[in-house]
Amino acid sequence: MLKYVALRLLYMIPTLVAITLLTFIISLQTPGDPAMLKLRNSEGSGPGAAREFWPAYAREREKLHLDLPVFYFSLSRLALPDTFYRIPIPAHRQMLDKLCWEYGNWPQIAKYYQQLRHAYLHPPEGSDEMQEAVLYHLLVAGSEDERTKWIKQLDGRLFGPVLDAWSELESKASPWKNYIPSIQWHGIRNQYHYWLFGDGKSRMGLLRGDLGRSFRSHRKVSEILSSAILVTLQISIFALLFAFVLSIPSGLFLAVRAGSLLDRSLSSLLFALYSTPAFWLGTLLIVFLGGGDFLNLFPPFGLGDISNMSFFDALLFRLWHLVLPVFCLFYPAYTYLTRQMRSAAIDEIHKPYVRALRARGIPSARIRRKHIFINASLPHITLLGSFVPLIISGSVMIEIIFSIPGMGKTTLDALYARDYPVVFGAVLITSAFTVLGFLLSDILYHLADPRIQVKKEDT
Repeated sequence: MLKYVALRLLYMIPTLVAITLLTFIISLQTPGDPAMLKLRNSEGSGPGAAREFWPAYAREREKLHLDLPVFYFSLSRLALPDTFYRIPIPAHRQMLDKLCWEYGNWPQIAKYYQQLRHAYLHPPEGSDEMQEAVLYHLLVAGSEDERTKWIKQLDGRLFGPVLDAWSELESKASPWKNYIPSIQWHGIRNQYHYWLFGDGKSRMGLLRGDLGRSFRSHRKVSEILSSAILVTLQISIFALLFAFVLSIPSGLFLAVRAGSLLDRSLSSLLFALYSTPAFWLGTLLIVFLGGGDFLNLFPPFGLGDISNMSFFDALLFRLWHLVLPVFCLFYPAYTYLTRQMRSAAIDEIHKPYVRALRARGIPSARIRRKHIFINASLPHITLLGSFVPLIISGSVMIEIIFSIPGMGKTTLDALYARDYPVVFGAVLITSAFTVLGFLLSDILYHLADPRIQVKKEDT
């Protein structure tokens, strides 16, 4: 058994590595700039504001390790330098990338950029706002026609070094370098490495539980998600526990009466209940039972404040608040699992070993309890793995309808606010619990049916 678990854990390692790598890649492709979002500013508010904003933006990028290469190595083209990632301003990188495609000579492009940037940050005497605007637009020029337009408006008496660098760049173009691939090795000083292992100072790294800080509240993501998970667990554990416990006897009850009027009626009811959207039923429960237009039996929103209550009073108060959301999360799982149990039990009832046991005179109740029940429950063990992530992720719609600050609502709010560290922290946690859920299913399946063994590989 220990060898089986050890092998399953070994198989999980590449899966978890792939999950972290995929999550990191997706985080890089999300719209918005982390440093920009954290500063709550933009560089598009004009030349003067941009001159003041860019240094602060560069410092923020350095704090977030965005001034480092993305991965341990990169595949690029010969026209781009291996330090291209150090250019802090996104608009400048886009402009320089287009220059590289057009001219390919990075030393001359870098010289032109340095002259242009120096002239913009330290304008000479006699420069006016019009010339400063020209320099600003040259730094963010998006096309060749736009760049040519602004170059013509630059005053050669004040910005001669800029024009000289531009003329030299045009005369020494080598665009053929864009068609030669280049592999660049960056070492461990890269964003992915620090994301995983931390920097030993301000960040501990993902492997030590540091998921970063929220762009919106600047709190640790681990603190935000841990409090949300505790709220979600209060709902999902009760709902799924009741669903698994009650669905097994319900499925067996229907299976032994398969084809009867009672079976057809209850199966139709279960199917109709399973087809009912949880958010619609939750709204009806609030209207009819939560103080809407009818009865006021249950609290419709939130989980209530239990800070100043005794243990038993707090327990009863919290359970009373959980009735409606737990039911809305319980009934889809219960109806699905009951139907699965019914189908599995019917298959077992018609197998030859059941007929052989009946021929030996063993009572039907004992056959159902000791044989059909165990064998028909095996699919439930497999389904358990797919339900484990639900325990953590919760149900977004249920938490929104009942205003419960659980994992689902917290993740959705973070997505609306473009608070990506919280979003990707939730994705990583849910993915990890998905893998652990399937591991738990494998272990329980192995315990329930010892005939399942790990296939020994040839040595």
